[in-house]
Amino acid sequence: MSIGLKHIGLAALGLSMIAASSVFPGPTGSQRAILSAAQRFSLEVPEAGSIRWVLQDGSVPEGYAVRQLDEHRIERGDKLSLVVEPVAGETVAAGQALARLRSPLLAQQVAELQAQRRALEARQALMQQGSRPAEVAAAQKEVQLAAARLEKARLLRQQQEQLASSGAGQAALLQQARAEEEIRSAALSLARSGVAVAKAPAQPEAINEISADLQGIADQLEILIARTEVVVSTPIAGTYAPADSPAVAQVFDTSNLYAHFAIADSDRGRYQLGEAIRFHPAGASEAVEGELVAVSTQARTLGGRQVFWASARLPHQPGLQPGMSGAISRTARSSWLREVLSR
Repeated sequence: MSIGLKHIGLAALGLSMIAASSVFPGPTGSQRAILSAAQRFSLEVPEAGSIRWVLQDGSVPEGYAVRQLDEHRIERGDKLSLVVEPVAGETVAAGQALARLRSPLLAQQVAELQAQRRALEARQALMQQGSRPAEVAAAQKEVQLAAARLEKARLLRQQQEQLASSGAGQAALLQQARAEEEIRSAALSLARSGVAVAKAPAQPEAINEISADLQGIADQLEILIARTEVVVSTPIAGTYAPADSPAVAQVFDTSNLYAHFAIADSDRGRYQLGEAIRFHPAGASEAVEGELVAVSTQARTLGGRQVFWASARLPHQPGLQPGMSGAISRTARSSWLREVLSR
């Protein structure tokens, strides 16, 4: 269940929703805008058998840009569950666990290895103390049980190979069946050696071999336990929000909000970074003042027209939320001065 970190490029916010009619030709006009958070962390299930968690930057002109993406394939039998589902709107801290992915299949392998470790430790103790007839009988019974388990695992592996050859099987299940057979085979060898140990007097060399085997099992357990359960934690502090498919949960950093809007190609030169921008939330009477912080370097087609995307940074204020729409405007004085300076 290893996780690989990927860095990928720009991901659109969905700003194509803003119609071309909202791009006004005049520099003093207003146009439709949509808000994004400074950062957004999302846990998503994009398709069956896959999960991913994405950290996005909301300050770029075109909308949310993916900065980091962790992706993981879910094996059959794995279960995704939220650890503690926060209340919508609750503030969460950076590093707080949001979800836990647990693999029952790997957990079973861990339990089997732990059982082998206990058996080896008991055998090592017997070797150090000497053996008795009752211990020989118990070791022989363990051989019988181990042989039956190996036969069952062998039949399961053969069944999975047949399904795979017919195209009806799953590679993950075949791999799991082979691993299970290997574990059962090792357990049988261990049980057979236990009979010999129970019959023989203590041997320092054999005790040392068991110590080496115990160390090998400990190393395997360390790897498997780390893969058995994957905890997804938010790398950012912010406001928790449940989400619909494909997202499962999201955290929004609203320390700043960014209003994204389109600028007509003919007006691109009239906008200057740092100038005052007002955002008028839909249905609200008062505007929120911010500043223009970024304009895209390349024009894009929107509704048959060439436009540039821009983003204005707004301070966090009660009532403002990511995804909220509104209108962007500039003061008449600012627009007049910019137009004069641009000539």
